[in-house]
Amino acid sequence: MKTKTNLLKQVFLLAMLFIVSLNSLNHAAVASSTTDKEKLRAQASKHYDFGELRSGDCVMQAGGKLDIFSDGHAEFRATVWTNHTHSGDTWHHHVYFKDAAGAVIFQITLEGPNHMNDDGTRYAFSSNFNFPAGLFGVVSVVAVEGSC
Repeated sequence: MKTKTNLLKQVFLLAMLFIVSLNSLNHAAVASSTTDKEKLRAQASKHYDFGELRSGDCVMQAGGKLDIFSDGHAEFRATVWTNHTHSGDTWHHHVYFKDAAGAVIFQITLEGPNHMNDDGTRYAFSSNFNFPAGLFGVVSVVAVEGSC
């Protein structure tokens, strides 16, 4: 009888340890997810708005936006159109990251939208791209030029 009681105690203790271990794993997973979310929220960002931009018969509407993030990710959004082209225009957005002295430290050309026509359509253009994350703290000004 004493052996059965000891065996039951051992099984009970092992079961309790197993349950505690599972519970700890669940808390660790939740903490990891929360930590990832906190990192995303804590990520530094800079926001730039652009005025109207014209190139030939093409227009980028005032209100274009660029958000850059400390991990080197960037998101560009603009509304564009063409006034006189029937054969399909393409915007070429030239984006220049500059330091406080105005020197260009990074540049990229974003293409699109393609095949714009002068039927009155306003085209929503967006592009995500990467830049060297080490430049984030140095970027002071962002300029956009366009060609079409």
